[in-house]
Amino acid sequence: MNNEAALGTDVIGSAIRSEPNNVQLRQLMVEHLIATNDRTGAIRELDGAIKANPKNVRAYELKADLEQQSGDAAAAARTIEALKKELPDQGIGYFRAGQLAVAQKKPDVAIKELQQAIQKAPQAIEPRVALVGLYASQNRLDDASRVAEEFVKAAPRNLLAYQALGEVRLAQKRLPEAEA
Repeated sequence: MNNEAALGTDVIGSAIRSEPNNVQLRQLMVEHLIATNDRTGAIRELDGAIKANPKNVRAYELKADLEQQSGDAAAAARTIEALKKELPDQGIGYFRAGQLAVAQKKPDVAIKELQQAIQKAPQAIEPRVALVGLYASQNRLDDASRVAEEFVKAAPRNLLAYQALGEVRLAQKRLPEAEA
């Protein structure tokens, strides 16, 4: 707050040295480093957080985001692959890989990754919404409709499932079904 970034880095760093497995301290350091435009330091700190707790999903996500924002999509892909390897039975790594593939304009890879995410985490909302949106953006409305219908079946009380299905029906010009 006093524009003493180096002091802040030293104080938080000292706290981390005394409690290296404290996830909140490491997250505070990452936020501090990002605020001071030290992306390299933030990535290095995230590497430390991942080493201290290899199942820290948020650390992988932040690292991949920073790498992608820095224009290093290959590094982001490696980070996401490491997440998938560490947590192979969870959908988050596949979802993030799908998001990266969308950003890289690789729709076939994105579809495959998002489908894997849905298979690994059938109740997760984000991969289904992303897959419906991807199909719709490619004007593959029948595929979008199929995924949206599966979404409604998997989560019959989820508003987003019905919204996704309604939007696909609207794009298909099936107005009465969209309204319903």
